[in-house]
This record gives sequence, C-alpha cells and structure tokens, in this order.
Amino acid sequence: YLVNNDNCQKGVDIMEEAKKKGSTYLDAYFNIKYADFLKNCEAQMPERSLEFAKKGQELLKENIKIQPNYTRNWILLGGFTNVLAEGEKDPLKKQELIKELNSYFEKASQLSPKRQEVLTEWAKGMLVAENYQRAKELAQQCIQFNYALPDCHWLLGLSELLLGNTTEGEQSVKTAVQWGYDAESSGSLNQLAKIYSAKKDYQKLAEVYEKLVQLKPKEAQYHASLAFTYKELKQYDGARKEALIVLELMPEAREEVEVFLQTLK
Repeated sequence: YLVNNDNCQKGVDIMEEAKKKGSTYLDAYFNIKYADFLKNCEAQMPERSLEFAKKGQELLKENIKIQPNYTRNWILLGGFTNVLAEGEKDPLKKQELIKELNSYFEKASQLSPKRQEVLTEWAKGMLVAENYQRAKELAQQCIQFNYALPDCHWLLGLSELLLGNTTEGEQSVKTAVQWGYDAESSGSLNQLAKIYSAKKDYQKLAEVYEKLVQLKPKEAQYHASLAFTYKELKQYDGARKEALIVLELMPEAREEVEVFLQTLK
C-alpha cells in the first residue's frame, strides 16, 4: 500500500525490518515481492535508483539459488543490473556488469524463449552497452511475437535513432505511441534527450526539454539544459529567460549563471 501510494521510504523500511528477522520458507516469495517494490520505487525516486538496484540485485542473487528455474528472478536480476551498468563510471566495471546482464537474460531466454519481457529488458541492457544493432534485433524479435506490445516498438525506435536511421526510428516511436506507449513521461523524454544530445540535434532536444520543464517546472537542471540548447540554436532570448529561472530556483548557482549570460550575444 505504501509503495503504491508514493511512500516508498516507509514501505522499504518495513521490508528491511522483516528481512532482519531471518530466513523462513517464504524467503523466495518475500524477495521477489521486495524486488518488485524496489522496481516501483526506482520510478518514484530516480535519484536513489542505484541504491535500489544494488539492493534488488542482492535479493535476486539469493533467489536464483532458491528457485533457479523461475524466469522472473532472472528478468528482474538482469533489469537491476541494467541500472547499475548505466550508472557505472568505471569502464572496466561497466563491462563486467554488461557481461553479467547478458548471462542473466540468456538464462531467462532459455527458460522462457518467447517471453517478451525478457526481450525488452535485454534490449534496454544492450542500449546501455551501446550495442545498438543487438538492441534492434531483440526489439524486432519482440515485435514478431506480439506486434501490439508498445514497449517493443519504442525500443526499436530508440535503437534506430542511435544507429542513425532517423526516419525509421521516428516511425517506430510513433507506432509505440499509437499502441499506447507513454512517450510524454519524464522517463521516456529523458531517454530521447540523451539520444538527441548525442546526435547534437538541438531542435529536437529543445522540444524534449520544453516538455520536461512543463512536467517538472521546479527542476533546475531541465531549465539549465534548455538554456544551453536554446543558446546552440541561437535563440538567445529563450536562453536568457531559462537561465534566469535557474537562478531563481538555485540562487547558489549565481556565478555560473552570470558566466553563461555573458556568453549570450
């Protein structure tokens, strides 16, 4: 109830207290439920996603010893490892995590060859690994099993965009939306922002950040990113306006904002 009603911290505290009471015959069930809660909490509290992912990975590593043939254990374990790999700054450690997540999804695929959740989570891992061709192949397999699943089209769209196939990528994104994918959520928009930033497509990037500042008007980083993007587009009035909003939200950033303002023509 707490996790589903935006009170993750209290929910997690209750689960931690229960965990401390020791091992019982319900451990496998308890761990999978706790892992599900942590997955939900990642979306609610993205600033703590690495903390939740580490805990989730720990729980699922216990579970694959108890129930090695239960597919969902491997899917969730792979999903948490995706998050850890994305947040890892050390290239060598990141590569180790990518090897791990591949092994988890390979096992899940052996247990449930046509389960689409395996393919979507694996494709996400391949995007983290920057293996965009493999992510595309997994998304295409997912579509073959069930064309109506929007997540498959969304991941295919992201893969195509990252491979430089803009027309195909945008079409797949539109198809995902047609089948019900929420492309206007902060998570989806942040995914697009990373792609358009890497491609230096500042017009599309500006459109994404404009939506993000509408969703979260108090998030200074979104305003700062939009100010930088406007500057690249030579929309100096817009850049100045967004920079002043950053200053209003973060008075301690006055020096950086003033330096930025001086660069505007």
